[in-house]
Amino acid sequence: MIGSGALLWYSIGNYFIKYALLPGQGAEDRQINQPEVSLKMLQNKMIIRENRKKFDEQKDKWLEETENLIQEVTIRATDGTILSGHTYIHEKPTDKWMIIVHGYQVDEQLAQVTAPPIYNAGYNILTMDLRAHGRSEGEYIGMGYLDQFDLVNWIDWLVDQHPNSKIALHGSSMGGATVLLTASQDLPPNVKAIIDDCGYSSIRDIFASELNKRFGVPATPILDMAGSVSKLRAGYNINDGDVLEATKYNHLPTLFIHGEVDDFVPVEMGQALYKVKPGNNKKWSVYKEAGHVEPKYSEPKRYYHEVITFSDKYLD
Repeated sequence: MIGSGALLWYSIGNYFIKYALLPGQGAEDRQINQPEVSLKMLQNKMIIRENRKKFDEQKDKWLEETENLIQEVTIRATDGTILSGHTYIHEKPTDKWMIIVHGYQVDEQLAQVTAPPIYNAGYNILTMDLRAHGRSEGEYIGMGYLDQFDLVNWIDWLVDQHPNSKIALHGSSMGGATVLLTASQDLPPNVKAIIDDCGYSSIRDIFASELNKRFGVPATPILDMAGSVSKLRAGYNINDGDVLEATKYNHLPTLFIHGEVDDFVPVEMGQALYKVKPGNNKKWSVYKEAGHVEPKYSEPKRYYHEVITFSDKYLD
């Protein structure tokens, strides 16, 4: 028999898992108390807003121009989930590939926004809807933990189709956590480099941060109970997605990008990931006045120069 106290915490944990891991249950509508912003930050926000519009229009134009070079792809994940994505084959034959992974509660279109400058630099592109996003199957969001295994399936598919491919993985936010977790897996030698844009240090860390910012409540014992519920419902314990620990075993060249004023994934999480990554084949790049996944909009020339230069170094 479950005591009333335990039942209460189970109910809270169950509510949190529905809120956080089921798409469209409210977690995508992020409302927190915003700190006062400086005039410089306001000016930068205007630049970011204009660049978002510009890059969205660029994405639409690029998709029209490459229409005949786009292939719709579906694969089956290890657990049977059907995943949907697209390849964009460069008009000039190349073995260089960038797999671009989107973030939390968005879809493949955000990866497509990132793609045009990289494609124009001579890369083939693969984008996809992560499980429980867009057109891919799945009821519960994987938060990077389940997605790392799905990404391995995508890599295996790409290598099977293009054996000579040289691959860089690019991920933003939850996608950043995904590519970092994937980098600790046993990957084919085709995978040459990782780009993490604002990825978090662990699923527990990001949920703990959001519980504090959104609701002003402590992580313990809510996340302990939520972990048991997520294991039961989603097939994984949210406390197992330790990106920081996985990064200790990442020997691939890795570029870490972060916005200095990121209020969703604090910049300290990115710094911690960079510090534990072994070897000298890594780079830390922080963007002042940029918030969450805003570096590409706040300083686009710098951003794409860094991403492409870093990838070229290891793919050429």
